[in-house]
Amino acid sequence: MRLAEMRRRPDDMGALTQEEWLVVAGVRRKGLDLGEVVRAGVGSLEAVARAGTVGQMEEMRLLDLRNEGKSGKYVTNVTHFLKRVTAHFGKDLALPAITTMDCAGFLHSQGWAARSVIHFRGYLVAAFNCAVTHGLTTINPAKGMKSPSHVRAAIAVATVKQVGAVLDACPVGILPGIALATFAGLRPESEMMRLDYAQVKLDRGFIEVMASKSKTAMRRLVRVHPTLRAWLLHAHGGAVPVSGPVWPAKVTARRRWREVREACGWNSKSNPWPQDLLRHSYASYLLASNNDAAATAEQLGHMTTAMLYQHYREVVTREDAAAFWAVLPVGPPPDRLHD
Repeated sequence: MRLAEMRRRPDDMGALTQEEWLVVAGVRRKGLDLGEVVRAGVGSLEAVARAGTVGQMEEMRLLDLRNEGKSGKYVTNVTHFLKRVTAHFGKDLALPAITTMDCAGFLHSQGWAARSVIHFRGYLVAAFNCAVTHGLTTINPAKGMKSPSHVRAAIAVATVKQVGAVLDACPVGILPGIALATFAGLRPESEMMRLDYAQVKLDRGFIEVMASKSKTAMRRLVRVHPTLRAWLLHAHGGAVPVSGPVWPAKVTARRRWREVREACGWNSKSNPWPQDLLRHSYASYLLASNNDAAATAEQLGHMTTAMLYQHYREVVTREDAAAFWAVLPVGPPPDRLHD
C-alpha cells in the first residue's frame, strides 16, 4: 500500500513520516474520507489562526456595553467578571480553543453558589455572543453549559409594622431616599442613591428614572403614590426641593442607614437585612392592591411579568396592602444628618 501511495505522490512532496502513516491508517479504519478529514483539519487550524483572543473578547464586550449606554454599575460588574475570565484562561488564548467543559470549569472554580453560577453564566454567554458578532470566533461554548439547579429562597417582604418602624427611625437626611425605595420601589444603589430632585415631579405625579441612572439603561416613569408624597413633604417640612441629590453624598448617610436597620432588629450576623427588601415589599403590596401584574412590572422597570413573579413578589393579602399604603408619618422626623 505504501509503495502504491508513493507512486501517486507528486514529485515535490516528501515521504510521510511513521506518525503520519499511522494517522492515515486510523482514518481509513474508521471509514472516513482522508481528503475531507485533512481539509477539515486545515480549516480548523486556519480558523484558530484568524480567531480573536480572550483579551480581545474582553475589550470588545466592554466597548459594546459603553456604546449601548449601560449603567455604570452594570459595566463595573461585567468588568470585574471579565477580568476573572481573562485571568483564568490567559489573555492570549484563542477563543476557539475554549470548550463548554472549560467554561463550566471556570464558573465552578470561583467558589460561587449555584445562584451566582447561573447569574455569571449569563455574563459569559453574552461575552461569547459579542465575540461571535464581531468575528472573533464562530461558536459560543458557554451556551452548551447546563445550569446548576438550586432551590430559590422565599422572597422576603417587610411587614407593615416593620415598614413603619424603619421609616419612623430614619433621620430626616436619609428619610426621603428610604421613602422612595419603599413606596416607589426604586433600586437603592443604582436608582435611589443617584436620583436628583429634578426628576421627582410631585406636581405631575411621577418620578423620572433616567436611562443613565437605571440598572436596565431604560427610562421609566414611576407613579408618586399619595403615601410617598406625604413622606416626602413630611421630610422637607412641606416644601420638597426642585433640584439637588435625594441621597446625601456622605459616608455618614450609609452609616445612619445601617444604624436604622440595626435599631429595628436587623444586623449583619443573626438577622441580616434581606437584599432588596423594600423593593420586593413595594412590588408585593402594589400587586396585591391593584391586581395588575403588567402595570406593576412596568413600575418596576421590567419588560415582562416573568421577573415580577420569579424574583419580586410574595403573596400578601389585600388587607395587608391597604395597611401598607396607609403607613403615614406621625410627628417630626429625627434630626438632620450630621457630619
